[in-house]
Amino acid sequence: MHGTKTGLFTQKFRITNWHTYNNALINRGSMTFWLDDEAIKSWYDTSPPSARGRPQRYSDLA
Repeated sequence: MHGTKTGLFTQKFRITNWHTYNNALINRGSMTFWLDDEAIKSWYDTSPPSARGRPQRYSDLA
């Protein structure tokens, strides 16, 4: 196609603080979960198996 720029990269921002930029990239994918005490206590399934197959390890709450 004529009139299009291919293979050219234009820099939009200039990074001046690399330490902060790298920490921001690391923290971008972090997630924090908050669980209450009742959820932690009932995390594992304690009911006896009622059907054939592998027993359920975690409760439905988990």
